[in-house]
Amino acid sequence: MEFETPPTVLDVFCGAGGFSTGFEQAGFDVLAGIDADNDALATFYANHDSDAYNLNVGELSPAEVCDAVGISPGDVDAVIGGPPCQGHSGLGESDPDDPRNTLMWDYLDLVDYLNPRAVIIENVPDIKATADGAFLTNVLERVDNIGYDIAYNVLTASDFEVPQMRSRLFVVGLRDGVPRLPDLPPLSPPPVYEVLNRVQLRDELPNNDWRAQLGRHGDGLPDDFYPTPLGKDPYANSDHQVRAPLRGPIRTIIAENLHFHTHQPRYLTVREAAALQSFPDDYRFFGGVGAQREQVGNAVPPLLAQHIARTVRESLELATLRGQTTLSDHGVSPADD
Repeated sequence: MEFETPPTVLDVFCGAGGFSTGFEQAGFDVLAGIDADNDALATFYANHDSDAYNLNVGELSPAEVCDAVGISPGDVDAVIGGPPCQGHSGLGESDPDDPRNTLMWDYLDLVDYLNPRAVIIENVPDIKATADGAFLTNVLERVDNIGYDIAYNVLTASDFEVPQMRSRLFVVGLRDGVPRLPDLPPLSPPPVYEVLNRVQLRDELPNNDWRAQLGRHGDGLPDDFYPTPLGKDPYANSDHQVRAPLRGPIRTIIAENLHFHTHQPRYLTVREAAALQSFPDDYRFFGGVGAQREQVGNAVPPLLAQHIARTVRESLELATLRGQTTLSDHGVSPADD
């Protein structure tokens, strides 16, 4: 039993739209993206056939958010989102009192109001340690109390064909059916190598401004760069701006800075970093270079999102086939006896 019309999804804290891209690739219809960053919204709007709304869900009630977007409870099959993670990240202060942490509860209030069949949450693995684990426990309890069965775990992007060792916690909640996370794909020649080769060849990536990166660094960078082993930081002060390996996966791409190119003493370009995040080659980013780097670093890798979306869609379809729900409001007919 498949959906007669594409299942719908609302992307909250959408950023540049990596999460939405993966769900679109899995056959979902993205109704809208919501964020409070104008540059990211411009990127989202330019790459999706969906509206993008500058809304602060922490300052609006769920009803006000839905009125602004033009949706009502029952209109959305899945709500996806990665509430800001800086209060949980080990790269920051990991402060349980960070005011941004409250956006998780605003997100769940919106989910409760919209009553979708599925909810998906993405966040950093360090959320498990916030307040000695109490924060995540409270999140899971809230999702359960709203009425969802839950599956959750940390997934590593490189296990799902993304050329990057990016680990993130995903929570999948379903109102009907059995929630699950995607299985590891079958072993096959990993595309990480193909993508890394294209990044290293530079001109193989369209609209790649790599020449503009040359000369933007200090005169002493080549002296530090060339003796540095692959996978290490030429500045020897972190693991977050390393010299890219010849054969992947690369370390996590973060918002604050980008890794160095394998062969040239320069940072990766936005286009190269986007390729390593599994964005399509024709995906356009807006804003200044710093804003674009932030959008790429904050995004859910589309290919990982696609694996999650396919699994969610299969679970929803199986629940319908088993007659666990009637989906007349969602464009799906119950299975015949």
